[in-house]
Amino acid sequence: MEDGHGGVVIGSEISGGCQNVFAENCVMDSPNLERVLRIKTNSCRGGIIENINFRNVTVGTCQEAVLKINTDYEPKEVCCRGFYPIVRNVHMDNVTCKKSKYGVMIVGYEADSLAYTVNNIYVNNCKFDGVYGKPVYQIGKAQDVHFDNLFINGQLILSDMPYKHYSEWMTASEMQRVSDPTLLDFSKKPKWSYVMGIEMEGMLDTYLTYGDTRILDYLLKYPTKMISDDGNVTGYKYEDFNLDNVRTAKFIYRMYNLIPEKRPGELAALKTIFKQLEKQPRTKDGVWWHKTIYAYQVWLDGIFMGLPYYTLSAAQLKGEKKAKKYYNDAVNQMISTDRRTYDANTGLWKHAWDETHEMFWANKETGLSQHTWARALGWYTMAMVEVLDALPQDFFRRGEVIQLFKKAMEAVVKYQDKKTGVWYDVMDVKDPRNYLEATASSMFAYCLLKGARLGYLDESYREAGIKAYKGIVKEFVKINNDKTISLTQCCSVSGLGPGISKKVLKAAPKVKENTKRDGSFEYYMSEPIRDNDAKGVGPFIWASLEMERMGFTTSDK
Repeated sequence: MEDGHGGVVIGSEISGGCQNVFAENCVMDSPNLERVLRIKTNSCRGGIIENINFRNVTVGTCQEAVLKINTDYEPKEVCCRGFYPIVRNVHMDNVTCKKSKYGVMIVGYEADSLAYTVNNIYVNNCKFDGVYGKPVYQIGKAQDVHFDNLFINGQLILSDMPYKHYSEWMTASEMQRVSDPTLLDFSKKPKWSYVMGIEMEGMLDTYLTYGDTRILDYLLKYPTKMISDDGNVTGYKYEDFNLDNVRTAKFIYRMYNLIPEKRPGELAALKTIFKQLEKQPRTKDGVWWHKTIYAYQVWLDGIFMGLPYYTLSAAQLKGEKKAKKYYNDAVNQMISTDRRTYDANTGLWKHAWDETHEMFWANKETGLSQHTWARALGWYTMAMVEVLDALPQDFFRRGEVIQLFKKAMEAVVKYQDKKTGVWYDVMDVKDPRNYLEATASSMFAYCLLKGARLGYLDESYREAGIKAYKGIVKEFVKINNDKTISLTQCCSVSGLGPGISKKVLKAAPKVKENTKRDGSFEYYMSEPIRDNDAKGVGPFIWASLEMERMGFTTSDK
């Protein structure tokens, strides 16, 4: 078959019905082929179309849909209506197509009472590639539409989602992929790292929202395995003064206060990590160094790694009266970081600032790194949200954080990709090598949605957050063959240095220089991209939970 508005077309005049049609072992390939299997009728004509069998068909190019069922054909036709047709028992098996706008397109009636007019549709063992519109496009109601082993653009398409919510689905997927939480984020051995803490906190919030105790049982394995009874933490070194190693303490703190059976080792570990923050070396502005090996450096990443735990645990570990000192310190650090890293030319924040202006990646006049890495700004904005969560409602400096948050999110929305709703990996560079990136996009979506819900941002930001989240689901979320889901297009890692100077060597004599990480656009583009990076999974779960508060489910588009 070459040309035609459909390879196999049934209708439109079908008032007498059409049953028991077989089409098999066909080849169709033409740029003029509009549809592959088309069934069309309307409520002027009535009739029953049933037992349609379409199998073993190879298709090249199709202009619209591989399978199109339309019960509202010629909607403006002048006629006597009310004679509703029925399309049922349609089987499409072993069909491949290389290019089409839609995979499956169904146009039914909007009324629930008419859902029966399209029922028992089966698409099995089919593969549609090059679909540039919606993989499945449905208008109106239909009953019992089944997809079994249907792949569109390499992704498994499900008619019945295994979970109602993406937060539950992603949590369950990660638990299935990695049975031991100490090995999350592709670890080969038990690891104490901020990446675990971020992902497990997202899982914890999923448990607190939906109550699946399997999640809690899973999460409990981490502190049990990583923290001894005397408070020693596997893989943690106090003397490194590494802010990244603080982040997971926030997860441990929340778990410790959630579980009635208190383990003394956890409290001891929490106190040690808090002490690290008290002793953490600082710039002259009073902002923590990112690590000893990154002496005199302020990274946007570090604000997120340290300040939320610092603020959340201060009252419990230091007492209510003393806590105000830590709250003030947290606000001061965020404000100082804004002053040092903000770039008025772009309206964005650079990845990092070197107080000495001596690092090879730093501008010699300003001390700033070259670019705005999206995930770094995501860390910064999430830090503001979490510090606001932890600060008492009557704390007099909350307004300063809210104003800074508004400033940041206003900039973030200006750089949102208009077509997809998500963000590029390097925000201040337009280059065909740049790519839409999932971890930062999840962070920004979460901040927009939560910020609007809590009243920090106006309604327009909620709409931007919804657009972002739907873009994440469309661009980045993939259903795997085992019915788990993955978050794709995650930047694995990006950083700066380490670099060497006399001052750095005095603080960290054993530091080794890494000049590849020079903060150039080319450097950011050189870092690997992977699926299910924990730095994206956690924020994606948080963004999902925000959408789910508004009623969003895995069936929504």
